[in-house]
Amino acid sequence: MILTRIGLITPAFLISKRKYALVLIWIIAAMITPPDLLTQGMLAIPIMLLYELSIFISRMMVKRKKKKELEKLTT
Repeated sequence: MILTRIGLITPAFLISKRKYALVLIWIIAAMITPPDLLTQGMLAIPIMLLYELSIFISRMMVKRKKKKELEKLTT
């Protein structure tokens, strides 16, 4: 949210790098957890959901910013 607010990250960037982020999440989960798929999934899936949530929040912030800029131009 902070990186989107200051303009370093955009929703388009997060979406375009999604497949790399998901692979990285699963690799990190495999390194951190014991060698079984259940615990790896229990770590990776919530992190994947947080990544998707960050895309949603980033989209909302960009829309809100564009709406405020449009209101400033019309008034």
